[in-house]
Amino acid sequence: MNRMDGGYALRIPIDAIAEFRILTNTAPPEYGANIGSTTSVVTRAGGNEFHGTVYEFFRNDALDTRNYFSTDVEPLKQNQFGATVGGPIRTDRLFFFAYYEGFRNHQGITTSATVPRVEEKSGDFSGLGYPLINYATGGVPYPNNRIPSSQFNPVAVNVAHLYPDGNATPSIYTATVVGTNDDDQVGIRLDLHQSDKSQYFTRYSYFTGYNINPVSVRGTDLPGYPTRDDYTANSVVGGTRIFCLRP
Repeated sequence: MNRMDGGYALRIPIDAIAEFRILTNTAPPEYGANIGSTTSVVTRAGGNEFHGTVYEFFRNDALDTRNYFSTDVEPLKQNQFGATVGGPIRTDRLFFFAYYEGFRNHQGITTSATVPRVEEKSGDFSGLGYPLINYATGGVPYPNNRIPSSQFNPVAVNVAHLYPDGNATPSIYTATVVGTNDDDQVGIRLDLHQSDKSQYFTRYSYFTGYNINPVSVRGTDLPGYPTRDDYTANSVVGGTRIFCLRP
């Protein structure tokens, strides 16, 4: 579970899933800490026969049409590929199942943001349409809506020049930027069938990669100030033991 936004921390490949459940407001206490639904996944196990799959899914901008708000087809290069294998280590007793999946996604995102006009970066707000008030002097309007350069803060000047000039309108900047989502994951599961009354398993899953969003989800919506997320690993051990009590 991703504690930052309530999303997933591990995304098990479809070919490695035996079953899943979506738990909602009736979920038991161990699935707490987040509102909404929780997805519980049971991974596949091996058997007495070897079996496996190999797959790849791809998407490409050569097959896409143009976004209504962009001037060209947005870049897209996406590949999702992997393999699974399972079988016996000891017939009828010990089994294994393993998987690998890679995901490569480089996708264009067209976005717009409000930016200062060119003249506003130099303190000229004459096109504002209403008086620009100087509250530092008791609420007196600036003459002609122009801020004197003597009152410029050097830090504010540097920040203002980080904004690009508007290209859709004098105050709207539109751009197509590319986000990156690359990850790899592997997992292995061992099942021990000791008897009809005793079964045990252990599973280890490792998910690594990074997600670079060129439009920050934590601050400005201006393109060019990306955020990055990284991923982690998970393991579990479980078993079932049936006891018969006789008088």
